[in-house]
Parts: sequence; C-alpha cells; structure tokens
Amino acid sequence: MKQIPDDLAKILKELQPPSALKDSLLDGKNMKCVCDNVVAVHKLEVFHSGVCTIISNVCKDCKSAKKHDRETARIVCAQCRQVVMRLAPNKDKSGFCYLANHTYHLEQCGVCTPGLKESLLVEKQIYDKQRK
Repeated sequence: MKQIPDDLAKILKELQPPSALKDSLLDGKNMKCVCDNVVAVHKLEVFHSGVCTIISNVCKDCKSAKKHDRETARIVCAQCRQVVMRLAPNKDKSGFCYLANHTYHLEQCGVCTPGLKESLLVEKQIYDKQRK
C-alpha cells in the first residue's frame, strides 16, 4: 500500500470529523448508483481511498458502473466520505494529473455543507505547494 505523503496526512488530520451524514446513510437509506438504479447503501461498493473508507455510488454487482468508475478519476469528500463526482482522466493547466481509477479528496462538499460555494482538492493543494 502506498504511504500517504506527510503534507496530505497533515491536512487530513486537521479536517473536522466526518459529519453525521455518513452514519445516516448506513441506517437503511438508499442511494443512486452510477447506473441510475436506486439501491440500499449496503449494496454499494465501499473502499479505502488510501486515507479513509469511502461509500461509492457503484452497485457491487453492476458491471457498467464499475467500468465507468475504473475509467474515471474519483473525487470524494473527506467529510461525508462519499464519491461526489468523477472526471475523465486529464491534466489541468498547472500540470496536475487526474488519473483513471485514482481517488482525490475534497475538504468538504455541498452535500455535507449546504450552501458551500467552493471546496479545495487536497492533492491539488499539495501539488501546487510543491511546485512553488
């Protein structure tokens, strides 16, 4: 298993504890899979991002959703620990690469922090800091 860079570990330790949203999701709630089926949370994939355990919006038995998930970069919220979006693999203007089947962490998201206007990507912050 890859070791977490010191900068990433420090930033993640400084985050507030996860919101109660994660616990409520596990109490028999349903979520929409990438394939558009609404399923019980216990039927969704759960994985470790290298930093924390994540509830993915991919059915455990859904081949098309798994294929989509593995071909894109996962953006997860470090607060509520859910996949909030996926991006096609790409390189941004600064040279930061979003790789397929890799996970990147937002500090928080609009699901756990209603009204949120923007949130920073932890790995991108570290990348930018190392480049300067």
